[in-house]
Amino acid sequence: MSKLTAHSEFGAAAYQFIRELDVPAHLQIALTPLIMASLIRVHFRFWLAQNVEDAGFIPDPDAQFDHDPQWFQIDGWPEKGGSAEDVLARKWSERARLTMRWYGVHVWHVIDWLTVAEEADHAWRYRLDDDGYPVKLTKCSDLARLVAEATKGLRDRNEKIGGEIVLGPREEERVADLGVGYSLVQMHTPAALRREGYRMHNCLKSGDYGRNLIDQDFSYFSVRNPQDKPVATIEVERNDISQFFGPCNAKPADHLIDLVSPLAGLWQTLSNRAAGRFAADGPGPQNNDNRHVRRV
Repeated sequence: MSKLTAHSEFGAAAYQFIRELDVPAHLQIALTPLIMASLIRVHFRFWLAQNVEDAGFIPDPDAQFDHDPQWFQIDGWPEKGGSAEDVLARKWSERARLTMRWYGVHVWHVIDWLTVAEEADHAWRYRLDDDGYPVKLTKCSDLARLVAEATKGLRDRNEKIGGEIVLGPREEERVADLGVGYSLVQMHTPAALRREGYRMHNCLKSGDYGRNLIDQDFSYFSVRNPQDKPVATIEVERNDISQFFGPCNAKPADHLIDLVSPLAGLWQTLSNRAAGRFAADGPGPQNNDNRHVRRV
C-alpha cells in the first residue's frame, strides 16, 4: 500500500474518486481510510495497469465483443490546455467516472459493507498490516475479491433484515411453475422489492426501485428454488427482460437461464394483469383468475 500512496498521482486519483462517490459528509471522515485501503487502492491499480496497455484510450468493457466498441479518452485531454495539475485532475476525474459507470453497483456494495463495519465496530478493522491498514482489505487484489468479502460480511445482516420484512398476502404472487421445483414470483410492492434486495444482496434493497412499480412499463420477478429461496432477480421493461441477475448482481446460473427462457410470451400477460394493481399506499384490487397465465 505504501508504494501506491507514494505514487505521484495517487493523491489526485484518491481525491477524484472520493468526489465521484459523493459519500454523505457524516460518513466521509470515518469511511475514507477504509475506502482508501480498498476501493481506491484497486481502482488505482486497475488504471496503472491500463496505462501499460494504453494510457490514452480505453474501450467500453461492456461492448468487448462488439466489432466497433465505444472508446473513451483517459489521458486528461492535454490538448485542452491548462496546467499539469489541471490535466491530472481531468484525467483522474474521468477515470473515476468510468469506474463508477462500469462497476458502480459493485462499488456501492462494498461501501455498504464498509459502512456497516464502521457503524457496528467490526473487529477486523483493528487487524492491521505494516502500513496501518486493515488486512482484510489490503489482501484483496481486485474489485471482485472486495465484492466477495462484502457479500460475506453483509450476509447475516441482509438475511436478518430481509427476514424482518413481513409481506402481506398480495405483495408477492407466484405466477409460473418453471419446473424441477423452481417457480417465478412477481413482486408488487416496494416492501417486496426491498426484501428481495436484502436476500439477494442487490440494489433493490435501496428502495429506489419502488417508484417503478407505479410505471406500467416495469415489472419485477424473483426466481425461487424448491426451498422458496430467491436465486435470481428479473426486471422487465416494456415486456422485455432488461436485467437478469443472480446474487450480488452476478450472472445467473445457466440452468436458471434455461428455465426462464421459455417465458418470453408471458411478460405482456403479466404486465396487463398488474396494471392498476399498485397504488401509493400498497397493492390495489387483485384479479385472482390465473387461467390465462401460461404455465411452463
